[in-house]
Amino acid sequence: MQEKINNSCVEMHSEADKKSRMSPKYKIGDLVKIHHSRISRNSLYSKLEPVFLGPYLNTALYPDTDNCTLESLLVPSGHHKVHTSLLALYYQNDDTQYPSRSLPEAGPLELETQGFRWAFECNIKNKKNKRNGVVK
Repeated sequence: MQEKINNSCVEMHSEADKKSRMSPKYKIGDLVKIHHSRISRNSLYSKLEPVFLGPYLNTALYPDTDNCTLESLLVPSGHHKVHTSLLALYYQNDDTQYPSRSLPEAGPLELETQGFRWAFECNIKNKKNKRNGVVK
């Protein structure tokens, strides 16, 4: 009986190992992009968001846990610890090779002091947080 249990354990481990892969090796200073599932967004249109967001600068490595620390503006501390399976290397666009893919340079922001004012006709949906009672 014990032999059958041991054989099934070995078989389960071998099947699980078939799907595992080596984690990619990143270096400090690499530009990486992060999978959008790691960044929580409460949007109705998350299907239309890009799959990877970035680029972010890799500032620290933790090889024992396969984690990286990214310099990010999305987190209040300014750094975001992420597993390497959620990252991909960021490659800068070569404008000479692909001129139609070049991104326009961002110009200065022009802020209007006298803008439009919007008024709500009705509230379509609201959500109340049970813990603190704040209505979104």
